Order: sequence, then C-alpha cells, then structure tokens
Amino acid sequence: MQSRFVLGMALVAACAGSALGQSRSSFMFIDSFSGITTTPVGPLTFDVALSAAPTVTVSGTTYAVTDLFGFWALRDANPDFTAASGSTFAPWNWHRNTAGVGDVAGWKTNPNTGILPGGSQSFTCSALSVGEIDRFGVHVRIDGTLPFGGNTFHLALPSPGALALLGLAGAVATRRRR
Repeated sequence: MQSRFVLGMALVAACAGSALGQSRSSFMFIDSFSGITTTPVGPLTFDVALSAAPTVTVSGTTYAVTDLFGFWALRDANPDFTAASGSTFAPWNWHRNTAGVGDVAGWKTNPNTGILPGGSQSFTCSALSVGEIDRFGVHVRIDGTLPFGGNTFHLALPSPGALALLGLAGAVATRRRR
C-alpha cells in the first residue's frame, strides 16, 4: 500500500499533469484496483480487459469502473522509448507524449466509446521498445466523484513483470484449489 504522502503527491501530480494531456506525470498510483487486466499476447500486441465488475480504491473509497478509454505503455524516466508507433483504428487514436520526465505511447478515445465492463480490446504497436516498458497506464471513468474532483483519472498499473508474476501466482493458486 502506498503511504499517504506518496499518494498525496501522486494526486497533486495527476491533477497538474491532467492539464497537459496524457503525459507520464498524469498517471497516478492508487490504493488498489481489481478487474482491469493487460496481457501481452504477442511481441507488440496487448489485450486490455475489464471484468464484469471492475473497481478502483482511491483514498480508502472503492468505486465501480464504468469504462476504460485509454491504454498506454509507460516509461517512468528518461530517456524516452527508443521506438514507439502505432496505428489509429476506430474509435481509438494513437497518442504519444514525451513531455517532461518519461514517455507514454498508446491509444485513447472519447468516453462512452471505450471498453465497458465485461469487454476487451487488442492493441498492436507498429514499433515499441518492449524491454523499456516500466508499466502500463489506463484512463478510466468511475461511478462517483473522486476526492480531488471529477470522475476520470489516469491510473498507473504495476510493471509488466509484476503483472506477469500476479498472473503466475493466480495460475498456481487455481491449480492448488483443484
């Protein structure tokens, strides 16, 4: 769990970064989340899915996620990704932002046209320095109002390595239950 100071600083950075668009500083860490998965399915392809009832917990309050309308690979520090490009496909638009420290490369769309609970979407990059990905990020909307205002925010997910370990741990736990 993040300390309150780190979470507070992330909230300040998220609010300040949101004015700049989806730059690396826009993505915040939160208490926890469930039902949001990113799965590498090929060298440059990632599946993003929402469970039937995805949630996020921010400052001790849990909110239902109503949709996800952005997905990015994140580079936490400089230098930026060596290579990062992708194609626009309806309704998703390719987006890259190297402003400030770090880099974001991925897709965004307008709310109400993204991934709904129980849905998924595959994203394929034309080029991406996969070994340089520090974590993934998503833009979600929640049912409610966040402590810092609004109902959307950019969420930094754990590193791809940590996500793979979580998936492996889940597979081991499932096998043990059987």
